[in-house]
Amino acid sequence: MKPVMRRRFVDQIMVMFGSAPKKPETIDPAAQKIHFYKRGNRDLIAEKLHARAHALHTNKWRNRRWATLIVVNLLFYVSFHFDIQLLEGALTASRLAGFHLIDLNSALQVMLAHKNLAHRAPSDAPYAPGCAP
Repeated sequence: MKPVMRRRFVDQIMVMFGSAPKKPETIDPAAQKIHFYKRGNRDLIAEKLHARAHALHTNKWRNRRWATLIVVNLLFYVSFHFDIQLLEGALTASRLAGFHLIDLNSALQVMLAHKNLAHRAPSDAPYAPGCAP
């Protein structure tokens, strides 16, 4: 840990125990660079705020999400009401035309939780004896 960070850490611990907070004496060069860009680019920030204020606001993706939710829930309702077994179960563990979606849902949740798409290179794939790739 850098001495500046160590000193800052000790100061924060002392604040937790009741001492008065104080500004750091030295500022890290990386932090100074960030402060420069935040303070120095007022024109760029103003341009972005102006563009955002005058941008055309559309609800295209919000409408698509709602339409998808409504259609999927209607599929559940119609399938249950008419007993056609098109879409069965709950949203997390359902079957679409007999295909179980629980594995797909679990895999997506694990992938999103870890923020990593797990894959194996073809050279790493194990093969049974006598089976060619």
